[in-house]
Amino acid sequence: MANITHNATLDGVNDFNDLFGNPISWNGGDYIGFVGMFEPNAADVTTVNFSLTGADWTIEALRFGSSTDVTNFTDLDAGLGRNIHYLRLGQNSDVDLISTRVRHISGFDGNLHDITLGSVDTGSIRSINLYATTNIITTGAAWVHSIETGGADT
Repeated sequence: MANITHNATLDGVNDFNDLFGNPISWNGGDYIGFVGMFEPNAADVTTVNFSLTGADWTIEALRFGSSTDVTNFTDLDAGLGRNIHYLRLGQNSDVDLISTRVRHISGFDGNLHDITLGSVDTGSIRSINLYATTNIITTGAAWVHSIETGGADT
């Protein structure tokens, strides 16, 4: 069993690597269609940390396999025009957004999903679906169309 920590910065400009070191590029400088990350060895403990910065970039789908133990997303600043259309979290997550807009958030079973949505009004979030034992959702200035959870929720 190995402890794996993966750190990356999403800024709409600089390429970053997946869990295996493969480069992921911003097509046209500010767009990525799909990023899928998973750890095939379920015995490994995998933590993925994404720092979000820059402005005017889009990721259509960012998906983590169920074997990803912890996914962390943190806005470093209040840059506008950052969009993730579909975010599939691993087993546990800590998402702290200021201005990055995520249309759909989904989380696997786990112990805790803690989601804090932006204080900058960046539009609506269509859906949040979380299935950890405990799910915490703190809304910001934007509104959430639908929330579905399992477990003890706040």
